[in-house]
Amino acid sequence: MEICVRPAITRRQAIGDLPVPLSLRAVQVICFADERPNIVRVNDEVQAIAKVKLRDGVEKHKGENVFADEIEGYETIVLPETEDPDCGHATMLQLGGRWFVVFDFRYNRGKSEVYLSRAREFLELAEVARARQALASMVYVLFSAAELAARAELLIVADPKFERATTHKATITRFNRWAQFGNVAIDHKNALNRLAQLRPDAGYAPRPFTIAPEEADVLVNTVRELIDWAGSRLARKASIESGRTAR
Repeated sequence: MEICVRPAITRRQAIGDLPVPLSLRAVQVICFADERPNIVRVNDEVQAIAKVKLRDGVEKHKGENVFADEIEGYETIVLPETEDPDCGHATMLQLGGRWFVVFDFRYNRGKSEVYLSRAREFLELAEVARARQALASMVYVLFSAAELAARAELLIVADPKFERATTHKATITRFNRWAQFGNVAIDHKNALNRLAQLRPDAGYAPRPFTIAPEEADVLVNTVRELIDWAGSRLARKASIESGRTAR
């Protein structure tokens, strides 16, 4: 409120864009990973989709309006699909003298979903190669699947410098650090590192490539788990806190 909302409201009141005094019912701060300035929305400007708990005795059918005095509370609040998929947000709604607050500062979800889609494609190719005993091809494309999934996971934290870094080393180094902080399973980190180690021989060594079938199976399964994990991190969700009585 002090860093983003109040200064924005004061500026808009100074130019006559908001009334003085202002009765505040809803606030939304939209944040971007690419260093664009925040967007602050007030009252009717707020855009969100909410799942609500109706008061006892209130029944609604699809398409009917729901009014504030019919709501007991909010269960989930998410941004509409029309919103920038790469933004984060904090949304605050007042209801019955209480403030309900939800925030989601996972950035670049749109970009990450593109990477995950490609990772799944590479995983499918790796599984076909594994079934055909084409282990060099399996390792080569499985590394791409793991790297893309790792990048999808890492991009949810806003860092324009990393977003511009597209080398294998940049992704692997950051993913290793991410795992050390406990954000992903150590097995996921180890699989990416092992595939990075095997990839040069699988693609370029002038000799037959070999890998134990058991290790090949473990690598495929672990990368599949990594992709599923990264996908779960991108799912739309909301964590609501109901605050103090408004004053």
